[in-house]
Amino acid sequence: MWRIVLLMGLTCSVALNVYFFLQLNMNEIERSFKQDPKIFTQLAAKESQKNKINVKNKAKTNSNSSDNTQNSEHIVNSIKIALKANDYFNANYLIHALVNEQPAGLSKIRLYWLQITQALIQQKLFTHAEDSINAYLAFQGDDLDFLYQQVDLYWQQQLPLLAIKHAYEVQYHLYNRAEVHESVNVARDLVQQKVDVLIKNNHWLELRNLIEEILLFDAESLKLQWVFARAQYQLGEFEYALNAVEPLLNLSLIHI
Repeated sequence: MWRIVLLMGLTCSVALNVYFFLQLNMNEIERSFKQDPKIFTQLAAKESQKNKINVKNKAKTNSNSSDNTQNSEHIVNSIKIALKANDYFNANYLIHALVNEQPAGLSKIRLYWLQITQALIQQKLFTHAEDSINAYLAFQGDDLDFLYQQVDLYWQQQLPLLAIKHAYEVQYHLYNRAEVHESVNVARDLVQQKVDVLIKNNHWLELRNLIEEILLFDAESLKLQWVFARAQYQLGEFEYALNAVEPLLNLSLIHI
């Protein structure tokens, strides 16, 4: 019991000491202001000056932000003008400047550039379309939309082998296995479209030559190997056809 009383007494003593200390300091501060009222005025002036500096800095920051936005808009408009004038070299230069100034403006001009390129292909302005695609890919070489525009460009020009080659090469710009698989399927769909046309028209020599080239990009495709053997057979190249089909037959037996 006596310990509790002692602890309470000690606590009260500390509290009184703190109170008197604070009271003494308050009296001292009030005495200083009475003796020299300029102290309060000086403190107020310093605080006012500090507030003015903060306001100026904030205004300067807002001004810089506004200048950056205006500069970004100016670059975007300049790129649009360059694209309309088919000046793709200048457009490529400006888009690099846009990234340095205001990366947020990039998505807007990218979409515009893509639409311009699509329109050029639809209008069969293939030379300008190719220059446009190359200029953007020189800036961002892994952009899938522009890579597939390149495929479409050659396909529309009836250059199937070149289109298929670029379609297969899309996979080398991807890092996700599912996306790689999908890109290969896109290329194989293009191959199938061309194969169907050639078979329908009995263009076996052209088919054989086409598949021979495509197998360099897709040697694991059993379907292409079967089509290749069929083309050889139709051309009377029976020995070559047998040599081409024999590994496939052995593979089929293994899976039975």
